[in-house]
Amino acid sequence: MTESMSEQQLQLSHSKRMKKLLDLLSAQSATSGLLLSSSSRKVRSGDQDYPFHQNRDFLYLTGCEDEGLVLLVHPSQSKSKKTTFQVTLLAQPTDKNRVLWEGRSSNVQGIAKSIGAELVVTKDFDAEVRTRLKHTERLFISNERDSRAWAMAQRLMSIPSHLRKQVPQQFHLADELLTPLRVRKDAAELRLIEEAAAITNSALFDTVPLLATGVSETFVAAGLDFFFQTRGATPGFQTIVASGRNAATLHHRPSAKKNLRNGELLLIDCGACLHGYSADITRTLPLSGSFTPIQRVIYNGVLRAQTAAFHSIRAGSLVRSVFLAAAEELTETLKEIKVLRGKTSALVKSRAFAPYFPHGIGHTLGLDVHDVGNLRGNEDAVFQEGMIFTVEPGLYFPKPIGKVPALGIRIEDDVLVTKQGCEIITEGFPKEIDEVEALMAPS
Repeated sequence: MTESMSEQQLQLSHSKRMKKLLDLLSAQSATSGLLLSSSSRKVRSGDQDYPFHQNRDFLYLTGCEDEGLVLLVHPSQSKSKKTTFQVTLLAQPTDKNRVLWEGRSSNVQGIAKSIGAELVVTKDFDAEVRTRLKHTERLFISNERDSRAWAMAQRLMSIPSHLRKQVPQQFHLADELLTPLRVRKDAAELRLIEEAAAITNSALFDTVPLLATGVSETFVAAGLDFFFQTRGATPGFQTIVASGRNAATLHHRPSAKKNLRNGELLLIDCGACLHGYSADITRTLPLSGSFTPIQRVIYNGVLRAQTAAFHSIRAGSLVRSVFLAAAEELTETLKEIKVLRGKTSALVKSRAFAPYFPHGIGHTLGLDVHDVGNLRGNEDAVFQEGMIFTVEPGLYFPKPIGKVPALGIRIEDDVLVTKQGCEIITEGFPKEIDEVEALMAPS
């Protein structure tokens, strides 16, 4: 595992992102600003909230996971009438009662300093924002509809036209600015995902001894989540543990009633998360210690499909070409097990594989597990250098067909897209058949 990033390194990366944002605002045809805020708490029931989940754009620019904050980037005119930008972080006065119950929040003053922001502590966010927007023609706003920033923007829009000389006239979604930044990962982001991948692989190794006949899917999932947490991470998404026919459900939720059975395959799709950045790895394991002949053929076909996809990825290539490279290998496998018959090219063209490979080849990965960039299921999308993308072919059989029992096999790794190709950043836990069987062999 790589050495963990220091707080100072993380703050430096946020400072660089803010500089890139200011460059994008400067290039706008109208004087422009950006309004974001922390996410709002979401009530689960009564006086209990769901775990707080920060707005990803806000987290990307500030690194702060606290609630109750507003980030405003706004133009201000200097004496030379040249447009410059000011960054303001708005925070509420300290609530002593909340501190008593929940403890103190992050060092907001330090966060403001790291991104070059003025920290303003106030109860009246609207007044502070409106005062600072008098030179702003276009305002980019968060589209998180239950956030403070969204509500503030709605109030600005509702001001009668004859009173709107000192407020923005144009409102755009922040995605326009931030997606091009977020889709290409900087060095700090890559480092965090690599660390999350190392933790995920390590947790998978620690979970193997738990894979005994008679234990439930939820038991295995809880073990993985525990191993993430003991390494300073959290689950990046709900851990998928699916055995037998359950693995044919793409996002199966682990069941307390489904016990592992000898002879079945077990699909595990999981990822540790650090500072908001998650890995995403899937492995399929034989619970008996070895694959049956039919399982072996299907598994090898999925593995070949992943390799073909790797070889097709490079900056500038289409998602479609990568998808079809994998689909061709999967179609060959479906022919080998006599599920499909015919000429491979014709079967691929007609998408005869779709009932058994019903999803795309992967998705971008970052602060969201299904990250920005519109590559998920979008075969017309183009890979860019610096993207991190999952490659996850699979074959799924919800019910027996011929000699194939009900099962699902998926193999997933995360790659960094480069000019020449891609670099796999999640290697560690085995996926070659011989290695998998050696790992799973009864001790």
